[in-house]
Amino acid sequence: MKQISIKERLVSMTIDHVAMTGLMMVLFLPASVYFHITHPAIIGQKYYPVEDSPLLFYAGTFVISLYFNKDSVFGRSIGKRILGLQVIDIRSGKPATPIQCLIRNLTILIWPVEVIFAIANTRRRLGDFIARTQLVYFDKALHQSAVRWFPLALSLAVTFFGIILMTNYFGYT
Repeated sequence: MKQISIKERLVSMTIDHVAMTGLMMVLFLPASVYFHITHPAIIGQKYYPVEDSPLLFYAGTFVISLYFNKDSVFGRSIGKRILGLQVIDIRSGKPATPIQCLIRNLTILIWPVEVIFAIANTRRRLGDFIARTQLVYFDKALHQSAVRWFPLALSLAVTFFGIILMTNYFGYT
């Protein structure tokens, strides 16, 4: 199996981060603009938009859940598609499931650690070890012909409601 270079791995991670951050901005911007138009800030007042606007909270939660599920369609995010890479289940060799992709992406919260892991092992970062996945070059023979919508929706729902539960538990809403 051909080894993935450090450059390819880091470029893939960077493209994914930039693309997902841009997508998050595009999706979150309308809710934010609407909120700020309908709730003008009073000068000198401390302002907590998340507490004041369920729309902002749920829009933000949705876009963050998209980030955590960026690889969930065929194990290929935007960066992986551009560079011809794919996340696979290390045991079966098939594309990683949406739940595996979610689990591997939870470690995005410690992104600098993930970069160190990616440099040390270009096939598996910390999230890959936890989810039992690895990064390989895309193989068309492994490609599934149809998106499996239920596992994808389940992964998005788990993330969305997980974020809501965590923010309620820690008292952010």
